[in-house]
Amino acid sequence: MLPLRGGTMNMAANNLGIRKSPIDTVRIIMDHIRDFHKGEERLSTIPLKVLKIKDTEHGTRYGFTFSNGIVYKIQKEYYATGNPSFQTAANLTTTIIGNFILGTQKGKFFFEKIRAHITIDGRVYPYNKTLLSVASVLQKLVLWFKPFYQPEKKGIDNFYFLSVSMNSFSIIANIRALSSGRMLHEKAFNGVAGKVTIQSDSGYGIDGELTNDGYTDVTIEEGPVINFLVAPESVRTNRIGFTSRHWLNGNFIVNHTNSKPH
Repeated sequence: MLPLRGGTMNMAANNLGIRKSPIDTVRIIMDHIRDFHKGEERLSTIPLKVLKIKDTEHGTRYGFTFSNGIVYKIQKEYYATGNPSFQTAANLTTTIIGNFILGTQKGKFFFEKIRAHITIDGRVYPYNKTLLSVASVLQKLVLWFKPFYQPEKKGIDNFYFLSVSMNSFSIIANIRALSSGRMLHEKAFNGVAGKVTIQSDSGYGIDGELTNDGYTDVTIEEGPVINFLVAPESVRTNRIGFTSRHWLNGNFIVNHTNSKPH
């Protein structure tokens, strides 16, 4: 599979470094596949297990990223603007942080912790309130956020999991370290997991699709494997010549030199 670029919340395309428009991407990829069948080129894939989210109310869903708490609140506000774009998302995020620093009611609302009971691989998370929880198979989230600690250690058999129960001012003071995966804290879990359960008084989102409920009762596990085609450099290069890297773990790239791409 090779996802096409489109939408601010399209984290799969962003993690593969895809910069071209959908039409240009398809044209370039078809040329590469034709060359592959002629034996003139080698194509590579990356196997990735997606998330399997079992919801007690809504059944089983699959996706790349699960989020609740402040992330869910910001996503709801983002879609309510009616103008979904990278600029809107960036402006909204910085405005909410500024409002909290200024002590406004709106800022306090977004940074209010939610009650939560979380277990991570059978171990109870020791805090009953959290600002956010994020489970993802992708290293890079929206905007500039790459929050997961030591992402190279994930492997194919786990997913990233982050839950933060720190003081809100401490989070803002350390936002750069937290958003770039360089911070561990005693009131946070930042690592990998194979199974997480969450019960909390917040709705949640899966890849930007939001629930309308005011609660979360889910079990998050590994789902089926998807083989992503590694995007060629020509797809990862934008109009001004900048080439994006892909953010999926290169240790798990599989070369298909003698077989057809999945």
